[in-house]
Amino acid sequence: MSSRGNGRSDILRIFFPERCVFCGSLLSPSQEFVCETCAEKLSFLHIRRELMAGPEKRKLICRAPFAYEGLVRDGILSFKFRGKEESFRGFSLLLAKELSKDTCGWDIVTNVPVSSKRRRERGFDQSQRLAKETARNLQIPYEPLLVKHRDTRPQHTLSEEERRINLKDAYSLKRRKSAAEKKILLIDDVVTTGSTLLECASVLLNAGAASVECAALASAEKCIPDIAE
Repeated sequence: MSSRGNGRSDILRIFFPERCVFCGSLLSPSQEFVCETCAEKLSFLHIRRELMAGPEKRKLICRAPFAYEGLVRDGILSFKFRGKEESFRGFSLLLAKELSKDTCGWDIVTNVPVSSKRRRERGFDQSQRLAKETARNLQIPYEPLLVKHRDTRPQHTLSEEERRINLKDAYSLKRRKSAAEKKILLIDDVVTTGSTLLECASVLLNAGAASVECAALASAEKCIPDIAE
């Protein structure tokens, strides 16, 4: 990746050198967010998953540039629990690059929120930071449309019925009519079973959203490649 070529950024890098979002190694002035070693190992899979959302079972498209494994998994876990600024900027740029290939005229970008308890523990909401930066890169407005009322158990550990119960009434709209007639891009850091994204999308669709599409940095399933590739 090429350098930004911005004088102010060059000065800041002298005092606050950037690190690779995957391995944490220091970057040279010619590198941006990803070191050469990690760049050679990365594989953009352009994953496209189809999920069904809402009582009408509307098709929900979810895009992700990477599979959730190896180098990508380690980098995302570090980003998720340590929350370093360069990670948010780097990962959002990679996600925006994926989404800019096939933008769908979204009116607004939002995210799958964490509970207030989880946010206090970590000191930040990783999906919100990712969504804000991605929205900025795509030049689309960001708005926190959803709120999570309680902690839930990890979805991938549960049966289909347990997942439904686990997520029941966990999310709601933050403000009435805020989603009405909007084309919404819903962002999370990782999509595993897809249940959480489906629940959040259903809340938005039931609130009158014109459409919802979703995106994540990585997908735990990679069996459905992008049909455009």
